[in-house]
Amino acid sequence: MSVKQKVITDEQWRHARTIWDYHQMHHDLRRCDVAIGLGSHDLGVAHATVELYHAGWFPLLVFSGATSPTTAAQDPGPLPCRLASAGGAHTWPPAHTADLQRGG
Repeated sequence: MSVKQKVITDEQWRHARTIWDYHQMHHDLRRCDVAIGLGSHDLGVAHATVELYHAGWFPLLVFSGATSPTTAAQDPGPLPCRLASAGGAHTWPPAHTADLQRGG
């Protein structure tokens, strides 16, 4: 059985690159009082935010968001639980530095 693969055209690559470049803000990192980890089903967002915390970029970390209609069925719980299940529990900041509120 073969899989039919679609070819991405040069024009589609140019459009995708335009969107990618738009989202890459190219800001220089600077220390701040608090960081906001924008909610996402992609745990890479949380891992990257926690790495910045451990690197000393900010002393307080707040995550936003909750489950969405497309991820609610797979939601294994609050972000620390999801990180732990993904093997990232050892990187989670101390409880007093993180604020987590579940949506309902």
